[in-house]
Amino acid sequence: MSDSGAALAAPRPPRIPARVARGATLGAGRLAGVAAQMGVQIAVGTLAGPAGIGTLQIHVAWSTLLGEVIGAGEPTRAMRDTAVNGPRSVRANMARASRRILGFATLPALAIAALYLSGRADDLGIAMTMLLSIVVAAPLFALGRLFAETLKSLSRTLTAVTLENTVLPITLLLTCAAAALGLLALDQSAILAGAVTGVFLCALLLGWSLRGNLASGDADDTASATSTGAAEQLHFWLTGLLNIAFLQLPFLLLPWLAGADDVGRYAVAHKLVNIITTLLILIA
Repeated sequence: MSDSGAALAAPRPPRIPARVARGATLGAGRLAGVAAQMGVQIAVGTLAGPAGIGTLQIHVAWSTLLGEVIGAGEPTRAMRDTAVNGPRSVRANMARASRRILGFATLPALAIAALYLSGRADDLGIAMTMLLSIVVAAPLFALGRLFAETLKSLSRTLTAVTLENTVLPITLLLTCAAAALGLLALDQSAILAGAVTGVFLCALLLGWSLRGNLASGDADDTASATSTGAAEQLHFWLTGLLNIAFLQLPFLLLPWLAGADDVGRYAVAHKLVNIITTLLILIA
């Protein structure tokens, strides 16, 4: 047999199925996010103690819950409508949803975040800083969710999940690094500022990832296209609220029963239990 014939007869190396490759890459992105979150807890706990971790957990819990309230089901609606109507509907979806989110942001955020003040009347300075950080972060979280869900409907799940899972913890890790170098004092205000900055950067990068779709298309093209009804959107909204409330329930209630340092100790135990449970499920 000639050399060319032998080359043609040689078996080809097995190719990894595209679905398996995408799943592995997506899993790696999620794993990187979990590792970054654990790194944040270790860094904040080392530099700011349990009170620093507790402050961060309270901020995240209230910001995500309020972000879901402000979102009013728009992120899930945008994902569904974009998947049904195609990429040309993105511009119209974003224009409608962004107006509703930003217009709906102020009053619910102030009303619910103000409840935190009533539980922290003994330390009004930190309470006011916490309230301000929540009011700013909640609409940013809602916008970030809107952009992320739209990216997922455009088959760009890896981009959305990676940014959602890593931008905030990386920003907080950089804040901790600056504190370790003596560039700033990692008190509760600095932690909250780092968290708000992380949410802002996450929303900015997710929106930047959508820039091509936002720059093209006609906002009027989707006027007669299939659109999610009010009943379906209410279902999306309530489902999202219940999911967030269930996941964050301890950190929504504990501020009225204990200080930030106790919340921080509970947060560490809570995270460890979740990790151990996940590992046991994977092993089983």
